Amino acid sequence: MRRFTLLIVLAVVLASVVNARADRRVALVIGNAAYQNTNPLKNPVNDASAIAAALKRLDFDVVFATDVTGDQLPDVLETFDDKLKDADIALFYYAGHGLQLHRRNYLVAVDAQLTSEFKIERETYPIDRIMDTMESWSKLNLVFIDACRNNPLADILRGSIRSASRSAEVGQALAPMQTRSNNTLIVFATAPDKVAEDGDSVDSPFTTALLHHIETPGVEVEVMLKDVTSDVRKATRDRQSPERLSRLDTKFYFKPDRSETATAPPAQIQQNGEEERIYWESVKDSNNRSLLQSYIDRYPTGVFVAIARVEIDKIDKPSTQESKPNPDRAFEEATQAGTSEAYRKFIETFPNDPRAARLRKNLQEDDLWQHAQSEDTVQSMRNYLAAFPSGIYAARAKQRIATLTAPLPQEPAKRSIETNAPQEQPDLGPTMWDHNGSRVRLIASGTSRRFYYEWPRRGMVEEGVRTGTLLFDGNRSGTSYTGTAYVFSKRCGAKPYRVSGTASPDDRHVTLYGEAPTGLDRRCRATRYRNDVLVFDLVE
Repeated sequence: MRRFTLLIVLAVVLASVVNARADRRVALVIGNAAYQNTNPLKNPVNDASAIAAALKRLDFDVVFATDVTGDQLPDVLETFDDKLKDADIALFYYAGHGLQLHRRNYLVAVDAQLTSEFKIERETYPIDRIMDTMESWSKLNLVFIDACRNNPLADILRGSIRSASRSAEVGQALAPMQTRSNNTLIVFATAPDKVAEDGDSVDSPFTTALLHHIETPGVEVEVMLKDVTSDVRKATRDRQSPERLSRLDTKFYFKPDRSETATAPPAQIQQNGEEERIYWESVKDSNNRSLLQSYIDRYPTGVFVAIARVEIDKIDKPSTQESKPNPDRAFEEATQAGTSEAYRKFIETFPNDPRAARLRKNLQEDDLWQHAQSEDTVQSMRNYLAAFPSGIYAARAKQRIATLTAPLPQEPAKRSIETNAPQEQPDLGPTMWDHNGSRVRLIASGTSRRFYYEWPRRGMVEEGVRTGTLLFDGNRSGTSYTGTAYVFSKRCGAKPYRVSGTASPDDRHVTLYGEAPTGLDRRCRATRYRNDVLVFDLVE
């Protein structure tokens, strides 16, 4: 009977270990090295190949691509998107050139020239858009970016923007990033706004360290990353230190230690003193009811059960005396919210924190911009530019000044209208166009022009776009287009913004420019704007 009981316990333990690895794991691994318009990189393909092989050994379903061009990238991402549908754990690893434009990070295709910011969407891809796709499907997300290498293409782009008399916020290194999911981990090969080394060996220092530790049994991912950071700092003599942003609510092991769990005697499995102590240390200060309860569930007769129950009672019945606020957590919440109210709350709570000065400056800029918008005069816009010449609203202020100072068109005489009426462009039947992988239909009537989605690509469908959704509503005069375009968000719906542009001489291409709202806060108000380019190509 005792042997039978032992077999039952071992079977339960083995089943739990199998279930721990039963979660479906999906990974996208990209290595770009053979850049056509700058010096090729030495290590990214080697890095990506080694990471892909390791992830396959760790039961990941891997989408692997190297030296990806701008035309190939959407297909690679669509394959990854298909696999994410039933994934529990998603991972994205990228090695190659990256850059930041207006504090937004992009991976760079191998055929990129970056001679103009208006070609950004064709030659790069926003990293945050890949993360949004992962977070919309997967329960747990891991992002590893080894893309902070010295990038001459960023200098080319910066020069082209400055030559056009626009603010050139372009960086070779990558900018800090935020997540919208509480179960996402982002790891950069080096700190934000710093350049990483490509390395003298087959792999980069960051990937070499990652490969050294990723298959170590029984090591939780955040513990593993501390070892990776230590190795990178030693290899580069402290010139490079990986940066990570972790919002993981649960522990994750690339390779759980099966052997120790499966062969331990039942009494040790029930309550191993050292294992219990380590588990308790990891949850005792979390102030998280679920984590504390997980300790009780795992060690029902454990040494710290009584303390865990007391801590849970404190959470369920909070003390009338507020706990001391955490400035780091409060700053993260304020910047994530991105609202004036959140900034003011942080400043009032932590007036002497160095970061409060930065938020005060943001508030001053926002207040001055709101005043400029309410006045809507040339002088009010100039006042804003005088105070914040490189501010986030500078481009919009300059554009508004140009609009306000432009001469008003003279109204033609009635006789002139009658004379020219027969020369107006006749109504055109619907035509099909390609827009960033989606098919859109142009409806033209006189000077009126409207683009509607006909076959939206997968990413747009996930944001709520359907057949018949209006994308652009405006007018054409000669080759010039002006009107309203829309960006789409599953949470906030369609957000309008003004655009203008031109058609090509052969009427086969239309390019529109504008500042699209982004960084939507909880009330769906835009807190930031980015330069946006809409390109439409006539389909044969």
